[in-house]
Amino acid sequence: MGTRSVLAAVALLSLGACDDGARSDGATHGVEKQVLLRSAADCDELEQYIEETAIWQMRGALSSGGYYGPWRGGEPVAESEGVNSAGGDKGSAGPRDYTGTNTQVKGVDEADFVKTDGKHIYVLSGERFYVVKSWPAEELSLAASVLIEGWPTEMFLDEEARAVIISTTYTNYEEAASEAEKSYDLHYARWYANGTKVTVIDLADATLPRVVREEYLPGWYTNARRIGSSVRLVLGDSFRWPEDVRWWPEEELDWSDRGAVELAMARLMAQNEKIIRAATLADWVPVSRRALASGEKIELPYACSDFYLSNASTEMGLMTIATLNLDDVAAPMERSTVVAYPGEVYASMEALYVVTPHWWWSLEESSRNGSYSYLHKFDLSHPERAGYVGSGGFDGTVIDQFSMDEHEGYLRVATTVQRFEQRAELGWSSSSLSFLLVIGEEGSELKVVGRSEPLAEGERIYSARFRGERGFIVTFLQTDPLFTFDLSDPLHPRKVGELHVPGFSTYLHPLDENHLLAIGTYLPDPGEGGGVDWTERTLQLSLFDVTDLANPVRTHMEKVGDYNGYSEAQYDHKAFNYFASRKVLAIPLYSWSYTGSSGSNTSELRLFRIDPAEGIAELGRLSMSDLSQTVTYEDGYSWTWTPYVRRSVMADDFAYAISDVGIRVARMDALGSPIATLHLEHAF
Repeated sequence: MGTRSVLAAVALLSLGACDDGARSDGATHGVEKQVLLRSAADCDELEQYIEETAIWQMRGALSSGGYYGPWRGGEPVAESEGVNSAGGDKGSAGPRDYTGTNTQVKGVDEADFVKTDGKHIYVLSGERFYVVKSWPAEELSLAASVLIEGWPTEMFLDEEARAVIISTTYTNYEEAASEAEKSYDLHYARWYANGTKVTVIDLADATLPRVVREEYLPGWYTNARRIGSSVRLVLGDSFRWPEDVRWWPEEELDWSDRGAVELAMARLMAQNEKIIRAATLADWVPVSRRALASGEKIELPYACSDFYLSNASTEMGLMTIATLNLDDVAAPMERSTVVAYPGEVYASMEALYVVTPHWWWSLEESSRNGSYSYLHKFDLSHPERAGYVGSGGFDGTVIDQFSMDEHEGYLRVATTVQRFEQRAELGWSSSSLSFLLVIGEEGSELKVVGRSEPLAEGERIYSARFRGERGFIVTFLQTDPLFTFDLSDPLHPRKVGELHVPGFSTYLHPLDENHLLAIGTYLPDPGEGGGVDWTERTLQLSLFDVTDLANPVRTHMEKVGDYNGYSEAQYDHKAFNYFASRKVLAIPLYSWSYTGSSGSNTSELRLFRIDPAEGIAELGRLSMSDLSQTVTYEDGYSWTWTPYVRRSVMADDFAYAISDVGIRVARMDALGSPIATLHLEHAF
């Protein structure tokens, strides 16, 4: 079918949809202003809700022109792995002070692929969990390693020397692969990710890590938090559509014949609806499993009342908050599941919030109301379960977890509302406005109780940060406005200051009550025609003095690298490592350059002295450009890669640079002269 025919068919179906965008139970796609979740009364109600939602999503997809449907899932399948330990040293005192994971809320730990206890650095690389002796620095060496089932992504390290490793597991899906795919690449044709495994390792003896618990959960890992001994995982999962559901008519169609197309789609919708209604609850809802000491994996039951049903229009899926209590090895992981897709996650010491966007099927629908989000709150006071508290909604969407902050019973939210408009001569165009909202709790309803004036028409939020009764928002289009807010009256959030500087900030880090350290991108002021010379683009560090909220000032700015430079710290706060006691910032930097027909890569850790009074001064660079790995396949083909620095640890006078294939340490005052390097094999 030609592109023109496909577009014509989509337009035709959008105008003549069989059910006019309605759910089979009569609900429409419109925004639900009083959103609520209710626990399923029984398994029959849960199954009916899922099937009605599935039919609605299926009809909506086919009414928009059809699509090739989602992968149908199954249970995670993988083999357990053993432990491979090497010698090490569990003695010696650790450093006086060292850096940990950069987190948003004090006392709320966030998962990452690097953790440290001062004496050891723990790293996930490839399929392995590495225990590295890191203190004394000159004795940097491998203490032990554990092969992790699946593909490990992030972990926690608690105060009792226990590591909680989160890995992605894979399901055999042989029937989805054609013979051509199998013959071309058996691995990619037969396996895909749809499960999460939690592995708990006892590190009381760092040279002999012991796996003490293994849990298998359906769905993919999206986020996690740890408060004390309680680990909360947020998982997402696509529905396992019945095998015979079809997302495109199998018969040949003349797409210019509107009547024939509508009739074919109507037949397909009716056929799919029968298949969906014939499915059982076990077909829709996957189970979790636990590995016993014997290696046997047993299924863990679930209660239908643990599933929450929404009255709002969200994309079909499952969002699960699973709780692992490390102090109770025998207790199964409790799950609270919302029938919706997961979104951004924010957690305080008392509560966890999840934002899910309203689901529009077309630009026409979105243009009527603009972007909208639903907010769900869960209580974290019980160490073994996240209890549902209430729900609400607000206009717009959030960019990341720092767009939310809880303070004295209120949740502050930085949101951008985007709308689309169809103009005959220009096609679709978008407009945007941003706001700072304050959300309060009234019973089980989360309500917007305060709203700032609209901010920066035509721009969107790039970063936000809250500190007590102050708020800070950065938007961007051509320059970087930093807006400051007085939040002392939660019912009347008030913008009090505004500062415009070139470029934009993607992360704001409070140094103290009156100063912000920001990382982002420098761009020169637009020329007379509004254009920007992108060859002048660089990474930038900025210091802002917000002592006077009404008159914020950027006191210092440092350009870093050149227009080819990139740092993971620009978009992942865990790569941004500020050592407060030493006033030192460490960020990874990766860049590339070309000379004639050849190119070269630079991978290094850069350190900066940060002083609100004296400014920003580079201390030096710890290079990892020479640390590479060669991969050789059975057919003799090989390739070499140099991964860039992604994380760092600082301990007393030493800085450690960490990439996917190694760790290197040097004194902060002599970064050009490393004292030890450890290579880590990264398995693919």
